[in-house]
Amino acid sequence: MKLSEEQYQRNDGALCFIYQTWCKENGLPQMSADELLVEETIVKTQEQRNFIESFIVIWDYTMDLEVQEKDTFIKDHFTITHIGD
Repeated sequence: MKLSEEQYQRNDGALCFIYQTWCKENGLPQMSADELLVEETIVKTQEQRNFIESFIVIWDYTMDLEVQEKDTFIKDHFTITHIGD
């Protein structure tokens, strides 16, 4: 499956919406998940820490997946040559 730019934006936006909503519901500032995880004085419960750690794993996975889909598209549709070949 190839991701269109619209799908890429929608997936990214959906994850951002989920994270922003969760932060608001938990009374946490709107900052990146990795930055928030480092701020031990802000994250109060183990449940919050677990959510943030899980979110980071999901975010990284989906971003890597999208990059791989784009790389596959390029390899499937273009011939890549190196200068000097």
